[in-house]
Amino acid sequence: MKNKYTIFLPVQNGGLYVRECIASILAQKYGDFALVVLENASTDGTLEWLRTVDDHRLTVCSSGLLLPIEKNWGRALTMPKNEFMTFIGHDDILDPNYLEVMNALVRRDPDAGLYFAHFRYIDGGGKKIRSCRPIAERETVTNYMSQLFANKRDTYGTGYLYRSKDYDSVGGMPAWNGLLFADDALWMSLMKRSWNSTAREECFAARVHKESCGHKANWRTWVEGMQNYHKFLQGLAKEDSTFSDALAKHAPKYFFGWANGFYIGLMEQANKSGRPIATGDILALKKIINEIAPEFLPQLGFLPIDTRRRIIKHFALTRWLYKWYRRFRYGEKMD
Repeated sequence: MKNKYTIFLPVQNGGLYVRECIASILAQKYGDFALVVLENASTDGTLEWLRTVDDHRLTVCSSGLLLPIEKNWGRALTMPKNEFMTFIGHDDILDPNYLEVMNALVRRDPDAGLYFAHFRYIDGGGKKIRSCRPIAERETVTNYMSQLFANKRDTYGTGYLYRSKDYDSVGGMPAWNGLLFADDALWMSLMKRSWNSTAREECFAARVHKESCGHKANWRTWVEGMQNYHKFLQGLAKEDSTFSDALAKHAPKYFFGWANGFYIGLMEQANKSGRPIATGDILALKKIINEIAPEFLPQLGFLPIDTRRRIIKHFALTRWLYKWYRRFRYGEKMD
């Protein structure tokens, strides 16, 4: 089918990463697709460079005003799309066989609501960090959440493919501040009445580096994202008793891990500055734990002594939070 797929690429000041990303997309072996770049008022020459790319498959939709990331990604909801669609981060890379693999997966499993593939993490320079952990070929929404919250499953904003009509019907990706946890919510919305099919092939790379949006977000924005995410999950739990049971089992420890990580980071900052943690910050973290994981509240601030010493000795706050994020998101070790 001609132009069966639409690839959306949101970007703001993409630098050299977006050039590598677009080159990887245009090099797909399965060539019948449309690439739509959601350019967001870049000031580094990204837009000017995009205008030099001569390929009929590429459409650049520029914004005259700088939009928050959630509004830039949200533009895809009202745009014309082909039968299937996917998003890619401007710093990520598709292998030449990505669409070929996904097309075969769609043909094999036409009843799935979501399609994915194995992938690898790379650093800012493109060096491989590790391959993702093995993913089951077929997952329900309960399988997905349980494995993710038990830190046995990797996921990312890039790589998922789905029907455009389904994306539109669920209202697109939730417009949460910074899109924190919004991608997971979208994947669960798309698979909850069907299932996710994952190809065995490793066919794209997700870049993890200090300039990513997740790294730049402060802990209060992350806490806001946690609250949005938990409310969404509670909504799913009301629709599915199996999901509800799994959520009750896995969610408290998962969310406490995030909140406790932020608290330990504030402890480290207080140690360096010689000033105590602000009372408002403590209350904000205790509030989210009381809402989501009250049984873990007595453990707030606890880490093994040797781990705590390493944090205080080596890590600045932002670097430590980033490592904590990578620990929970990608399964990397904190050392």
